[in-house]
Amino acid sequence: MITRDDIINAYVHLRKTNCSISDEALDFIKNSALEKLKEISEKEGLDNDVKYLNERFTQKEMKAVVGMCIGTGIGIDTVAQYVRYRNEIKKPIKTTRPLKALIKKLVDASVKGYVIQQILDIMYDNEWQTFELEWIDKKIPKKSTQNSLSEFGFNNEEQVLLK
Repeated sequence: MITRDDIINAYVHLRKTNCSISDEALDFIKNSALEKLKEISEKEGLDNDVKYLNERFTQKEMKAVVGMCIGTGIGIDTVAQYVRYRNEIKKPIKTTRPLKALIKKLVDASVKGYVIQQILDIMYDNEWQTFELEWIDKKIPKKSTQNSLSEFGFNNEEQVLLK
């Protein structure tokens, strides 16, 4: 497979040795090649995630999970990441039930303003199998009203007047 370095090396070589090609054309070729490489990498990553999940679940179960992902905006890569994580902590997922529950919780958390990747990172750091919003609240530091008001340029006297 062609790598980013291969594209850059070819670009540098052409730039040094072929003076008849304009800089704009060379830049366009380089940028197009890098863009296409990124698309291929993302597709292969998604294909690997789908393949990984297909090895663990039946076609019917996969249809249900993919349907939930599409309906909620949670990526299949997020689901695959979670399944891999559960295997790493020696708590493998045997059915799609925990996946459906996780997707539902992530959607609920997202609606309440939480960042999905931040929740997953906290789960992974603490080796949790799942999460509850109360647990996440304890792990995410909250800003006090006083701190947030000073961010907007209010001094302590003005903060007291506002209270």
